[in-house]
This record gives sequence, structure tokens and C-alpha cells, in this order.
Amino acid sequence: MGVRDVLQVDPLRYAHEAVSASEERARRRNARRRVDLYCDNSEHIIVADVQRAFRAPEVRERIEPFIPLAASNSIFRRVIDEISRQVYGHVAPDRKVTPDADQMVFQELSTECRLDQRMDLAIRLVNACNTVFLFYRGTERLGLVVDVLTPDMVTVIPDPDDPMRELAVIYDRPYRDRNTGKTRTGYVYWDDTEAFYFNEFGVLLPMPSGDSRVVTDYGRIQMVAVHRRERWGAYWDTTSGADLEGAQR
Repeated sequence: MGVRDVLQVDPLRYAHEAVSASEERARRRNARRRVDLYCDNSEHIIVADVQRAFRAPEVRERIEPFIPLAASNSIFRRVIDEISRQVYGHVAPDRKVTPDADQMVFQELSTECRLDQRMDLAIRLVNACNTVFLFYRGTERLGLVVDVLTPDMVTVIPDPDDPMRELAVIYDRPYRDRNTGKTRTGYVYWDDTEAFYFNEFGVLLPMPSGDSRVVTDYGRIQMVAVHRRERWGAYWDTTSGADLEGAQR
């Protein structure tokens, strides 16, 4: 059952409020910092830390020329890769499906979507960010595609009966504004009964099919959440790994 059935609210309004909440924006920014550290995009993080730590302009001027040197050794990425490479670093897992007649089809789909490579990436990012999402989608030209989404790209509406599960998932999908030609922020909403696309103002955008809202018949959200460990108290684990992040910064 989707948000409309469980919470008795308009999913579009609820989804827009969820992605616009100040707490959610802060959580996404913090998650993005982890992604940037893993991708060695850390200079802007160090600049902000220096500005917070040193108030005197003359002190900042002395330190700032050396900031790029801080990226010469990424403790964060090295430790994450060391932890993660054990699974796919040598021999890929041997996956079996039943019945046996479906094994060949599964192998073809795995090759088509580069499953080993995507799962290797997912393991590294889940160790960096504590959660990733695997979005499985079919395309006419490429066939099966698996997108790996990090927590800075996703907002979750937790299930009120079990807040550790997703009642709905909203992920970023930018769009080009026809009036200005600029790329703007867009979001795609999924629950197990409907899907729709909206912008940062809460206005519906056309889906690829051309419809504004799509009724789905999957009976489930077309996305798999992968968590580094089981959680309690809240859906997101935003603190595990803060020691490693602090060591890098």
C-alpha cells in the first residue's frame, strides 16, 4: 500500500514537503560530504573547515595555499577500499537461481547490466555512506540498467508501522527548463502503487511515458535499499563512520 492508502495524504504534497525539509537538506549535505571524500573531491571541505577553525584573515592566508596538499593522502578512501575489495577484488560470487532453466537468462541479464561491477561499486559506497540504493530499470536501447544511488540523492518516507522500511522512495532526476534552458532540480517518486515526477516547486513534470502520474502494477518499490548494518530508532544511520571521516578531515 502506498502513501495515499497508509497515510491518507496527497503523495505529491507529502513528497515535496519531505525533500524540502531543512533537516532532510542537512542530511543530504552531510551524505554528499562522505561521497566527496571517497571521490577525492575534498578541497572544498578542507576550505570550509579552515574557515571555521581560523577567524583571523592573516592566518587563513597563510594556511590556504597548503590546502591542496591535504588531498595527497586519502585515508578515507584507502580504508574503505581495503574493507570493500575482499568481495569482488579477486573472484566474483557464483550466483545460482532456481529453477535451473532460468540460470542462463539470469547470466545474460547479469552481463547486460554489468552486475558484478555495479555491486562492487555498491559495496564501496555503502561502506562510505552506510546506505545505497540499487534501482533496476529497463530501457529499450540498453536493456537492463542498474543505477547505484547514494543517500545524498535519495529521500525516504519511512513506513509508520516499521520506520526501518521504505513506504516511498524519492530520488533526484534533474530536468532542463524549457523556458531558460537551465538544468533544474527534479525528483522521481516511487511507492508500490504509483510513480510521478516533480520539480523543486512541487509541480508535476511529465514522466518518460508522457503521463504526469503512473499507476504501477509491481506491488513493490522498484528499488533495493542496501544498509551497512541493521538500524534502530531512525531510518538513516548518519553517524557510523564519522570517526574515519574525522580522521581524513
